[in-house]
Amino acid sequence: MADTPIIVYQKVVRGNEHREPGGRIEGGSRSWEDVIELFAGWEVYDYAIHIISQRNATASVSMEPGRVVIRGRTRWDALFGRGGNYKYEATVWFMKVFMTSDPPPRLHSVLAFTDDVGRFGDALGTIGDNLAHVTFARADRVGFRTDIGKYICAEGGGGREVNATRDARGPWETFRMIPASDNKFAFMADNGQYVSAEGGGGRELVANRNDIGAWERFTVEHVDGGRVALRAHNGQYVCAEGGGGREVNATREARGPWETFQLERA
Repeated sequence: MADTPIIVYQKVVRGNEHREPGGRIEGGSRSWEDVIELFAGWEVYDYAIHIISQRNATASVSMEPGRVVIRGRTRWDALFGRGGNYKYEATVWFMKVFMTSDPPPRLHSVLAFTDDVGRFGDALGTIGDNLAHVTFARADRVGFRTDIGKYICAEGGGGREVNATRDARGPWETFRMIPASDNKFAFMADNGQYVSAEGGGGRELVANRNDIGAWERFTVEHVDGGRVALRAHNGQYVCAEGGGGREVNATREARGPWETFQLERA
C-alpha cells in the first residue's frame, strides 16, 4: 500500500514552574520535568523553546523518541525573600507518514507553512475531513548537478522519463525533497508526481508516480562538499550515464563520479 504525504502537526505548550519562599527559613530547590508528546507512532521533527522569564532556575531540553522533555531545577532563597520561576513556551512539530488504509487522525488543527519558512513546504493533498482537507510535508526545493555539470530533469515536468541533459536549472530540474519513512526521501517533480526507480532499482528512473511507495523512496548518502549519492530500494545507486548528458538509471553497485551529484537548494 502506498503512503500518503507526511502530515505535520504543531503543538504549542506553555509552562510556568514557580516557587516562592513562603514562611520557610531555609532555602531550597525543586527538580521538575515536563514531557511534550502527541500520539503513539508520531515522531518529533523539530522543536523551539522560547524562555519568557527565568529567575533562580535552570533547564535543559532534549529530543527523545516521540517526545520532547524539558528538565529543570527551580530554587528559592528565604533569607532574601526571593523565589524562582521558569516560564516558557515550547513549540513542537510532530510528523507521521500515514498509510492510505489508516483512518484520518482526529486533530483539531493542522499547521500550514510557506516555502520561505525553510522548514516545511506546500500543501500536498488531502487525507480526510478531520484534517480540513490539507496535509503538509517538508518540501525543500533541490536540484542535482552531475559530474559534467548537467542537471537532472524530469521531462515534461513529470509524467515521463528522467534524464541528465540540462545546462541550466528551471522548474523541470527542481524537485521537492520530502522525508519518507525509514530515514529515506521522496522527490516530487514539478507536476506533483514522484520520481521512481523502476523495479525498485536495476532499471531507469521515471517521474510518473502519484503516491510514495518503496520504489519512490531513496536513501541519501552525504559525500563531501555538498555532494550526495542516491540509493534505490534494492540498494543500487542512481547513475547519470556518462556523467551526464544521457539517461538516469539506478543500476550501479558502487558509488563513483557518475553516481555522485551536487545538491543545490533553491
